Amino acid sequence: MSQSSSPDHSEQAQMPQPTGVAPSSETDSVVTYFCGSAARYPDTVAVRWADGRLTYRELRAHAGALAARLKGVQLAAVYGERSAELTIAIVATLLAGAGYVPLDPSYPRQRLNYMLADCRPDVLLCLHKDAGALELPDGCRVVAIDDALSADLGAIAAAPAVPQTGTCYVMYTSGSTGQPKGIVMPHSVPGNLIRFESTRSAATVGWNTLQFAPISFDVSVQEMFTTWSTGGTLILIDDETRCDPRDLLSYLVSQQVHRIFLPCVALQMLAEAAASRGRYPASLREVCTAGEQLRITPAIREFFRRTRASLANHYGPTETHVATTERLPADPGQWPALPAIGRAIDGAVVYVLDAGMQPLPAGDPGEIWIGGILADGYLGRPELTEDRFKVTADGTRVYRTGDIGRMLDDGRLEWIGRQDDQLKIRGFRVETGEIEVRLRAIDGIVDAVVIAESPDDPERMHLVAYCVRQPGVPVPGSAAVLESLAAELPHFMMPARCVLLDEFPVTPNGKVDREALRVASGPGDHEASQTSSSDPGPPLTDAEAVIAGIYADLLGVTKLTAETSFFGLGGNSLGLARLATRLEEAFGPRVPVFELFTHNSVAAQAALLERLFAAELDEYPQDDVMAVLDQMQGN
Repeated sequence: MSQSSSPDHSEQAQMPQPTGVAPSSETDSVVTYFCGSAARYPDTVAVRWADGRLTYRELRAHAGALAARLKGVQLAAVYGERSAELTIAIVATLLAGAGYVPLDPSYPRQRLNYMLADCRPDVLLCLHKDAGALELPDGCRVVAIDDALSADLGAIAAAPAVPQTGTCYVMYTSGSTGQPKGIVMPHSVPGNLIRFESTRSAATVGWNTLQFAPISFDVSVQEMFTTWSTGGTLILIDDETRCDPRDLLSYLVSQQVHRIFLPCVALQMLAEAAASRGRYPASLREVCTAGEQLRITPAIREFFRRTRASLANHYGPTETHVATTERLPADPGQWPALPAIGRAIDGAVVYVLDAGMQPLPAGDPGEIWIGGILADGYLGRPELTEDRFKVTADGTRVYRTGDIGRMLDDGRLEWIGRQDDQLKIRGFRVETGEIEVRLRAIDGIVDAVVIAESPDDPERMHLVAYCVRQPGVPVPGSAAVLESLAAELPHFMMPARCVLLDEFPVTPNGKVDREALRVASGPGDHEASQTSSSDPGPPLTDAEAVIAGIYADLLGVTKLTAETSFFGLGGNSLGLARLATRLEEAFGPRVPVFELFTHNSVAAQAALLERLFAAELDEYPQDDVMAVLDQMQGN
């Protein structure tokens, strides 16, 4: 699976003295850390979920039994919702000496089938019911994981000898060429991170760590194996609870969670939920955040002042995993609004270089390059690997991140931005080029540009697709274009709006004038983004008017109708939590966030609130109920 890149002599240069500490010769594979804890703490709970738990002995034995069915496997695809069985499947794959490819069930089937065809795994590990859900490449067999918890447990085998150069996982990220690309990660990189964190964290036996990240996100590896390296307990969470910050807050309290890894936007939403309820998880001791620029808001300061938990800001692309970390001071009052991303972790080396790959002095902005802890490259894409991974004249292998930063006088790194169109949306990496390629493949579309609106506000940032129609060719409406994309792209890559045009505005040098596109169809002019009639429709009911006012306040929009969609205005899944809170404050009934995914227009949410209100008033006199419902309907 290894894909080392060849030297690029046109860009070779003597590298400067790196930051960080050299990789340790004692670094083991992540599964070795798990096996060590299984031997030391066999009767300690390793995994806990809503209606069950597994001790280290049980998890090790169940995974060992499944691993015995994976002899000779080099790469296994793992498919399924977050569960004990999925956890066993991942551990079993690594125990068998194979690497795994996580397949997120929330992704469109077409995308998952592409990933399977691209990586060509030896087996697909999934539940019986999902065995026929995906198209398997030739030579790939299905191994059902339903029986993992019911298999007879035999003696626990010794920990396998896993070479550091062997593949731990292959994770797919957005690709600018129009297809996702698989990043091949050797055991040495996550193993190095686990060793580093196990010596820096206060976590120990008895600590509970929440598994918040999807398995397709490399933070999930960090969550699992940093927990198991110290004899802690991994707490599983269902997606409905995970996506609602109010329920997540309650879960942290009820499950006595000590540590959590959260994207920055999710941390902000959790802090807001805690502030609105005056409830803070007293058990919480450590929070790690990553994925985008950390912004310290009043709600976040208060959250950490009340919980007294530590906060660490992590940085690193999927090609390196965590490369730098900044642990903020104990007093939240001392935190800067935009914290630095810190110093290189042990094993990592970090550089800030100019266009000629020469080191820049402290304070000067340049591109961030990382060495010491690198992926092998991109699966089956040697040209792309050679473009992003370089070998210098002195033999240093480095990865060009595309991020712009500056080294501070004290050796800490500050992130500034990107030098290309890559974005981070709620912690997920998005290449707008991939979306544009998919749009241009739709009949009747000759060109497309995807732009981020509110790029400086991660809570409101969303994508807008601008498409040029082909003259004389029937073009589907905006809704049909987005529906076509949804069959190919995961939710975090979907544009909130699609604007159909006859031509793009251009700058004097002939390039697409992206700023003119934003001005022509900005977030404050909803009707300009629609291809349907501008007929405002019937007047809003009283309840609909209140909801429209909340939309306007949260998203900065005007000219709303009953059919206006929250997502169509740039709202996102995390923003739904804030919407749910505002609806509760205005109307009274508790609004489950998952209901707002399907009831996502002004009218649909008014109808939802009517139903929820009626359910809460079942015990009241019927005349009182009807009076309230008449008022909500505007009668």
